Amino acid sequence: MKTVFALTAVAIVMAFASAEPLNPCEFVCPYSLIPVCGSDGFTYPSECDLKRVDCVRRGVVPLTVAYTGRCKCDEVACSKSLLPACSSEGVTYPSDCALRQTACREEREITIAHMGECESK
Repeated sequence: MKTVFALTAVAIVMAFASAEPLNPCEFVCPYSLIPVCGSDGFTYPSECDLKRVDCVRRGVVPLTVAYTGRCKCDEVACSKSLLPACSSEGVTYPSDCALRQTACREEREITIAHMGECESK
């Protein structure tokens, strides 16, 4: 009984180990101490992390490396968008750009939960 269980477990592990990932954007980036500033004004831990985000976005708005190093807050350019953005923290910002500028200034990772105002609790 133990042998059958062990062989079954080995077969399952081998099947998963050789399987192709279901999502081509699900790749692991090596640890890096070289942050990059993306063309979207966000700082990414590495160029690999930026490429993974670009893959997930499916290149709708191509994301490129603006330069090596953390983004400078004054380089986060804003359009005159009047569409509010709800952050991952449940805070409504006047625009997605205002959210990015706040994240930059406060050196925190704040992401957009959805466009539009956050729901009242």
